[in-house]
Amino acid sequence: MSHFSVLVLTREGQGVEELLLPYMENCCGEPPREFMEFFEDEECGVDDETGRRGYWQNPNAKWDWYEVGGRFRGKLKAARGARSMPERLVGRYPDGRYDSARVGDCDFGPDEGARAAATDFWARAVEGAGDGAPPSLRSPEFYLRRYGDVATFAEAESSFSTWAVVTPDGEWHEQGAMGWWGLSSETDKEALDWVRGFRARFLDTADPDWTATIVDCHI
Repeated sequence: MSHFSVLVLTREGQGVEELLLPYMENCCGEPPREFMEFFEDEECGVDDETGRRGYWQNPNAKWDWYEVGGRFRGKLKAARGARSMPERLVGRYPDGRYDSARVGDCDFGPDEGARAAATDFWARAVEGAGDGAPPSLRSPEFYLRRYGDVATFAEAESSFSTWAVVTPDGEWHEQGAMGWWGLSSETDKEALDWVRGFRARFLDTADPDWTATIVDCHI
């Protein structure tokens, strides 16, 4: 299983569920038939609707369940916005942080706190300095291969981006194909290009009156 962040951009009158529904996997529910295709498989039973052996599947499936905010709650830095999770259950949100906000009210600039944390992480996890490496599923070799140096890593970690974006036209854009256990298909170059081009591609071109919503998707 994997959790990954998705930025859903909606126009007035659109909803997050409306834009995500075409990408639902039919293992924990069933998306509308219009999003599914029948795949013949002689090892399956006879389908009542088609009279053939096989199964129905959404070929564009990206998630099996999701929640607004979730593990990525408070990711949006904004002048005002909405929080999807009661603080009495999940703890206090940082000041000025939201799960959903008008694009024009958001600050998508670099997060200097994240930059400082990334610099410290690199020193301990990659260079072995200080009081030892913090917990990480990745080896030092991974960070050196993907980022090359601390400046590039800090740039990537402090830049606003999400794993995938759904735009108001219903298109799904992603960094790479997400698999189980957080493993995905993108190359090191594709990962860096995604982060570095994220703002120009998705944020600077967005209508200020659109709504930005952060979603925690699971697959």
